[in-house]
Amino acid sequence: MPLDAKDLRIGNFIQTPDGLARVQTIANMKIGGVRLENGETKVMEYNDCEPVGLTEDWLGRFGFIQENEAWWNNFVGIRQVEDGFYFSELRDGIVDLSHVHQLQNLAYVINQADLTLEY
Repeated sequence: MPLDAKDLRIGNFIQTPDGLARVQTIANMKIGGVRLENGETKVMEYNDCEPVGLTEDWLGRFGFIQENEAWWNNFVGIRQVEDGFYFSELRDGIVDLSHVHQLQNLAYVINQADLTLEY
């Protein structure tokens, strides 16, 4: 699935041909990112990057705790269903969360703070 540049912001995690990276800059159809594996900084074309799928592992890394069919952190609840995750504060799971950057952006809108990796 191609990455939609308008959905990105600084600090989002993306998948690059060389591995996971955290976005540092966005300009002129290019993304500057720092690879998580080795701290290397690299500039990439948007078309070479993909969103990172949201998984239980990512929720745990962001400090969410699972209770029944939902994952909670101090400011937001995410409901888990067969086909993925949904922001649980909205009726009928209106906000589909398929990718890590979507969760990061939602958390920032709600809490005005970035999610941090706990491990």
